[in-house]
Amino acid sequence: MTSPQSVFFDTFGYIKIDSKKDNNHVLTAFENEITTSLNYPKLSNINLCTIENSNRPNNLRYDRFTDDSILDIFYNDYMLDKIYELTEDFIVLSPIESFHLLNSKIHKDNATEIKRIKLSYYLDVLDTNDKGPLWVIPGTHHIYDRFNSLVGKNVNWPPKNGTGGCDFINDKEYFENNIPKTYLYTNNEIILFNPNLCHGSNGNIDNNILRRCIGMTIMCVDRNNELLMKKINNFLSLFNINNTESNVYKYILKKNLTRWTKHFIIPSGINNDFSSNEDGGDTNHLDYYNKLDLFRGYNNSLKEVDVGIFNCSVDRLKEINKVSYEGDCFGVAV
Repeated sequence: MTSPQSVFFDTFGYIKIDSKKDNNHVLTAFENEITTSLNYPKLSNINLCTIENSNRPNNLRYDRFTDDSILDIFYNDYMLDKIYELTEDFIVLSPIESFHLLNSKIHKDNATEIKRIKLSYYLDVLDTNDKGPLWVIPGTHHIYDRFNSLVGKNVNWPPKNGTGGCDFINDKEYFENNIPKTYLYTNNEIILFNPNLCHGSNGNIDNNILRRCIGMTIMCVDRNNELLMKKINNFLSLFNINNTESNVYKYILKKNLTRWTKHFIIPSGINNDFSSNEDGGDTNHLDYYNKLDLFRGYNNSLKEVDVGIFNCSVDRLKEINKVSYEGDCFGVAV
């Protein structure tokens, strides 16, 4: 894809677009569904950062919304066209979910080499740092490049316990104050970002503003890549993910959103009859979580940063940065 939006997204890892929604209606529907389905009292104007004053957990997740105004946030032709500016094809991985967080340390969401896009719609106006907007470190979704390696080295990524959360471990105060964070302020907008980005939130410290969010996640695919699609099928089968049984899928059928239907797939069960590694390694599964050996060459690239990346050969730098033109390499002396 070559649209300005796609170039920006691929370079920096995020974009924002207008939701074109009636936010008041969505807020009312959201509170009604949460109250009824989970038996929680309405939040009113409780500050989510003072959890002792709240009757809800600090990380509220709910994925069974049925109200049309909520499902229509993402599932409409306008939104689909915006997604198509970023990828030619995809499958829906997480159809809909809500969450609140008091704050979030710097992390990547189950980083993987398969391109994913997370869509987040904040129901509250988050237009200053005090209100806890999402922040990202642009460019850190490029797993192998030098900048991401240097950031990752200082935030203990990939984490040894396999989870997504981590924190600064070296020069903590310096990095927290000087790392080039971009705060993504929102007012009825939708953020689309690559979950491989280092991102987080300082938390909402404004006493009158909540931090409610509705999101979804898609996985970009090439259906002509038979091996990839088999791995995805195995992944969905292993975790029993069949999004055609979701309320979202029922909604798109009800609304006759036929362009969306192909992006929901039914897994056909685990297939153990294929392998692709020349060395005979197990490649029947899709790695979709953080672990130290997930990214081939990542730790090696960190070592090369340590010894001085300018001593690397141009060919090795091309390999690390996954480029063919040496002028695009980080570490090539000009």
